Amino acid sequence: MNRDLQGHYITISTVGERAQAFVPAPLPPVPPVEWSPELREKFDQALLALGRLDSVSISRISVLSGKPIACIGKSPKNKKAR
Repeated sequence: MNRDLQGHYITISTVGERAQAFVPAPLPPVPPVEWSPELREKFDQALLALGRLDSVSISRISVLSGKPIACIGKSPKNKKAR
């Protein structure tokens, strides 16, 4: 399936500099995605690769921080003095 660009560019300006920003087309796309067996297989492979990448990044954060994964991003609870 061949599609044209799924959105358009607009010119924006900030602090005196001009840049191009991509504005995606609304979802769902027209025409709708045709989920052929080949496309579904590629989608599944990409999803698995993202899962592996996510697990590698979490493991790396744990190794670099020296904290177990369950502790990352959690702050200690305030304990009241007795």
